[in-house]
Amino acid sequence: MLQFVVFAVTIIIVLVAAVIFLLPGSKKITTIPGPDPVDFLEGNFPDIQAAGSLHEFLVELHQTYGPIASLWWGPRLTVSIASPELFKEQSKVFDRPGCIYEQFKPLLGEDSILFTNGLEGRKRHTAYSKCYSSTLSKELIAKWSAVPANDHIPLRRYMFAFSIKTVLQASFGSYFNDDKTIYKLRQAYDFVWSEMENRLLGGITEASRESLDRFDQLLTWALYFLASHQDVQDQLFEELNMVLGDKDVEPENYNDLNLMANDLLLSPTSDPESPENEDETLRCSVLSPFAARVQDVDTELGGHRVPAGTPVIQAVGVVLKDPEIYPDPDRFDPDRFSDEMKKTRPNLSFEPFGFAGKRICPGYQFALAESAVLLAAIIRSFKVKLIDDQVVVPEHGLLTKPKEEIWITLSKRK
Repeated sequence: MLQFVVFAVTIIIVLVAAVIFLLPGSKKITTIPGPDPVDFLEGNFPDIQAAGSLHEFLVELHQTYGPIASLWWGPRLTVSIASPELFKEQSKVFDRPGCIYEQFKPLLGEDSILFTNGLEGRKRHTAYSKCYSSTLSKELIAKWSAVPANDHIPLRRYMFAFSIKTVLQASFGSYFNDDKTIYKLRQAYDFVWSEMENRLLGGITEASRESLDRFDQLLTWALYFLASHQDVQDQLFEELNMVLGDKDVEPENYNDLNLMANDLLLSPTSDPESPENEDETLRCSVLSPFAARVQDVDTELGGHRVPAGTPVIQAVGVVLKDPEIYPDPDRFDPDRFSDEMKKTRPNLSFEPFGFAGKRICPGYQFALAESAVLLAAIIRSFKVKLIDDQVVVPEHGLLTKPKEEIWITLSKRK
């Protein structure tokens, strides 16, 4: 009996030692503070799901542990950073960690640019960045002009249709001219992507998908903020008329519109790494909550050793709402981006289309130019208002989008 007890105790000790050895723990690998994993295989995935999204989890993570923190992406140690100073330390890193986006491989394919790093990734990224140019704003203005006054208009639906037409006609030609084809694609698109996002709360995509989603949501949020801030909308209308007169807005001349640049969009010709590249719509909506990079050598980040192959999440959404950088961060205030205010903030305090290693969204110039033309045309033609008592709730996933449709009304301007 005694021998059996000794044997049983020995087995238990061995099992406990094995669990301790195998169970990931941040203190064993890095000095970066962070929570312990909930489970050996799932890591902190249950915590992410409980928070509601990866962005909301990262907000809580950095509130608890500071600007650099560790977490467990399944069984893999992962680091998250949330300060302009730490972003600067990663500003030259190009490669993305495939494990962060693994759930999207069945949809995008393993040959997607999302999973292509090194020299080949840089070549393809450069090529994709040159292929977009189109405008369909006059078509949309004509459609809206035919809508009876005060009819309820589904903003997201129209912005998606405009975005997908513009991006896909630029990519594939005239097949996507027909609205029925657009809406049929929209249904399939939403279903497939929601299934991908449900595998894990967050993600990034390939060039056309990345451009389309950012384009769509940028337009939606910009018009939402204008509709909910009539004073800013009126200022923009006055500026458009004063600066342009009877001329149409073109990508070449909208740099002259100060409020357009501060409130809605960025200059498509300016340096994406400049601290002046900031925009209140993108900041306030937290359009792009995070990015991620990886290096194949041991590095140092924030004074801590980061082992080779460790994914590093850049929690840009956390920085966008940092009250130390942006006081009263939930308030929509285009004056934050006046020349004087820009000088008070550090470089990389907001980079809406990515920054590290020049791996910026391939279609960012296209999206900005087309959005400027459309938004200016809408504001010069219509006064846009939200339906009364409408509550717009953001949903953080791949990008931040309204949880439900946003309904607006239009009245023609004289």
